[in-house]
Amino acid sequence: MTDSDDLVLNGDEVESLLRAGIAIAPTGNDPLIVGNHLKGIKARSGASAKDAWAMALTREIEEPLLFVKPEILSALGKRKYFVIPDRLAAALATVRRGHELVLITTGMIDLIAAQIEDAYVQALLPEEAGQVTLDGFRDDMPLPEIFANLTFLFRLRAHRYAEPLPSVAELLTGEPSEHAARAVRGAITFTLLHELGHHECGHIDNGAIRMTYYETLINEDLTKHQLQEAEADQFALDAVVDEAVPVATYWMQQALSFFASLELVTGLHASNHPLALNRTAVSVRQRLRTDYCYGKKRHETDLAQLKARFGATATQSSPESNRLIQSERVALERMLENVVKALAEFGIDAECMLTPEHHNWLERMDGPHPISDP
Repeated sequence: MTDSDDLVLNGDEVESLLRAGIAIAPTGNDPLIVGNHLKGIKARSGASAKDAWAMALTREIEEPLLFVKPEILSALGKRKYFVIPDRLAAALATVRRGHELVLITTGMIDLIAAQIEDAYVQALLPEEAGQVTLDGFRDDMPLPEIFANLTFLFRLRAHRYAEPLPSVAELLTGEPSEHAARAVRGAITFTLLHELGHHECGHIDNGAIRMTYYETLINEDLTKHQLQEAEADQFALDAVVDEAVPVATYWMQQALSFFASLELVTGLHASNHPLALNRTAVSVRQRLRTDYCYGKKRHETDLAQLKARFGATATQSSPESNRLIQSERVALERMLENVVKALAEFGIDAECMLTPEHHNWLERMDGPHPISDP
């Protein structure tokens, strides 16, 4: 994705760029933890657009880039891309020393991957699991729903506190594993195209904004910066060839899935972006306008249900009603042990989930790298 000239950022530069670009979780980040991670990043030797991490990312997105228009591929080649090995979740476009850059952390990639992989694992649970509840938990919540809520809470803590995620990779084999990996690659590609859009649309240099209309599912008055984010989304969707637009809309939904879930659970969202639910609706409606979309009535029904769910959550949102999202990790780990035992009754060995993920997603796909996450 990069040209022949290498660019090396020192630790100070990487730290300052990430400090300015980390998305704040609407439920609150821990400043001490974020600060400690940034200090660790600053103390490292820096990052190169041609280091092992950047090259691994380039290899992983080769397939989805086949769907991208030639002129956009050319634009991609004019920028420099850095992968920062840290659990903090961040992706940003910026300029440094006259070079237009895109930075993404392994933490952001892992957050996207976990959302996708957990959903694939949940879909593989046997139908009989839907009849099982766990002692000490709500008797109206079957095992698959407990699994979904529990894995979401681990992802939430990963986003807020940069904590390691439970490992589910061993539960995905064969076609489900391949399909999940392909979905992650597409979501990462959308994220990079979105950041490229900030450069191509002039957001970094002069704060330009060309978007004058933004179709929302949930009413919100967007700031100029939020409109720029919406414009970058549209750039990413328009970056693929016409026949691949439906595919790109799914990439977008997968990239935003965690943040949309966060809004549905908390009724809150990060103020520097439009609602992820509105961004998701944009992708769905763009897919509905193509000749390749099926089940259009079902899609519109799904959007209406999302709107109603968010409205109900936002109305009731309070520290008391959101007590579950404040769960401590030790409590989640105890719950996970019970889930693993319940899955064993169906012949599913989920012991791997009791060990936090050691390798980040790029390492799992591409092999261990010289530098590992702290």
